[in-house]
Amino acid sequence: MKKMLLVALATLFVALQATAQEPTKEEQKQMRQALRLENQCNELAAVMMLNDEQSAQFKPIYVRYTNDMRALRGKYKMHRPKPGSIKSGEPAEPLTDQQIEENIRNRFALSRAIVDVREKYYEEFRTFLNPKQIEKMYKAEKKQGEQMNRAHQNKKGKPGARPNGPQKHRPAAQQPR
Repeated sequence: MKKMLLVALATLFVALQATAQEPTKEEQKQMRQALRLENQCNELAAVMMLNDEQSAQFKPIYVRYTNDMRALRGKYKMHRPKPGSIKSGEPAEPLTDQQIEENIRNRFALSRAIVDVREKYYEEFRTFLNPKQIEKMYKAEKKQGEQMNRAHQNKKGKPGARPNGPQKHRPAAQQPR
């Protein structure tokens, strides 16, 4: 009887472990995005000095707004030059004239679509926010985007980026010779 009970408990334990698996990378990515968006909403609500009622109205609309903007960026993909190989010494492949033309037209279309989304959500935000609060939201959003771009450039090691922070300049007398 004890053996049967132990076998049943062991089987139950193994079954519970199998169902409690780690989230997939895609699920982890979605959880990070949701947490980042929640933090962004809280930061914006603080910058805009929203009261509890306004904050409760703001968050779901801002989440929809952000998701719509993210969907636009995914819709208008740009062609990128194919990188060359450092090992074999192959140069990077430049874009063709047709690809450049498509990029330009996609940028125009993306700009129009962004303006449409902003106008749509401006009307929704305007129902419970004043123009100064909305302006603060747009400014804070722009600042966050610039910070993310700088961080991304530093991470990628783009030319002009300073991955180790600002460089200290020594006076000419202290320069090594």
